[in-house]
Amino acid sequence: MKIKYFASASVMIMAISFATLVSCSDEDDYSIATGDVVTTVETGDAAVTAKSAITTGRVLDLTKQNSASYSIGVVYSTNPDPTTAGTKATGSIDSVGVVTTNLSALTKGITYYYATYVTLEGKVTKYGDVKSFVATDAKIATGGATGITATKATITAQTTGLDGIMVEGTTEMHYGFKISSSELNVQKGVDYPITATSNNISQVLTGLIPGMTYYYTSYFQLGDGLVYGDTKSFKAEKQNMEYVDLGLSVLWAKCNIGAEEEQETGVLVGYGDKTGLNRSEYIIDYSPTGDIFGTENDIVNAADIDGNAIMNSTMPTKAQMDELIAGTTQEAKTVNGVAGIVFKAKNGNSIFMPYTGYRNASIVNGAGTEGLYWTGSNYSIATDYNNTLKLSAGNATSG
Repeated sequence: MKIKYFASASVMIMAISFATLVSCSDEDDYSIATGDVVTTVETGDAAVTAKSAITTGRVLDLTKQNSASYSIGVVYSTNPDPTTAGTKATGSIDSVGVVTTNLSALTKGITYYYATYVTLEGKVTKYGDVKSFVATDAKIATGGATGITATKATITAQTTGLDGIMVEGTTEMHYGFKISSSELNVQKGVDYPITATSNNISQVLTGLIPGMTYYYTSYFQLGDGLVYGDTKSFKAEKQNMEYVDLGLSVLWAKCNIGAEEEQETGVLVGYGDKTGLNRSEYIIDYSPTGDIFGTENDIVNAADIDGNAIMNSTMPTKAQMDELIAGTTQEAKTVNGVAGIVFKAKNGNSIFMPYTGYRNASIVNGAGTEGLYWTGSNYSIATDYNNTLKLSAGNATSG
């Protein structure tokens, strides 16, 4: 029997708005054309030291525009409104619209205000929201990872040099960690914000992909500026996945990817995201538009769960989800305090799927009342949509 199991813990539903892009010419009304061409201008974070900063932002959508027709970057000033008389620093833009700008010759202890900008044909400029940071030489040290299992780990950090800014046990500070599958992109990774009155912080990570290497850094926040610690890494352990024979054409895993117990949610993942770390709401950041089961875009290929098994696990297809529903009886049940549905086969074996909810960007909705699980099958007509298994009120449907 071919080994198969249910790969993804649940589904992320994304609401995407589309805009028609038009080009500009010297005869255009720029107030109208800019609105059509540029749909988004966002000001992001700033990575700060005592004398410099690296800011990020986002501008959409310049992909069809000649690079000579626009300029992008950051305008900054010590004035709370830098858009009126601030200094413009030219930045660079990548293929998905992320704008990165380097600022130098800053003064320690000074508050700077900044905003992402885009100018078309040198005539019309649009700005993102104004944010601020403080140039500082305070530091945060990233600690090593402990308690590492196949799906969990604990990371720590400690700040120094916050005298005059923080009083231990009294002043509430904003800290956090960022996690990525890439060392180069760690500062753009998944954010785990922490509010604390101590200069020592920790974070328990769950829903990790077995066998995957994770990179992480710590930070503290002054205004909208972030001071980062060094980058460290750890590797999640391998997992010996347990499979259940339901008398169907394939075997099904007892747990979700990123889970070690049947009642655990595991990883809430976007379609085709092999890392479980993509939080984008922009469809441009998700590449697959077809079936992904058994392909390089199947998240199960990234999970070290098969060991020396002859057969390899994959995500289920829609047909296999339909078979699961038709070949079992479903009953609402609570396992170790977690609500979900039991799928019981004619041979007496069963699997439990929790009501995981679903994730929209970083917000989880519906946990405890519904569950959405990916298949690896794409809708043949509308390729921006993919087939799922939906659990709710003791019922299971696929589509």
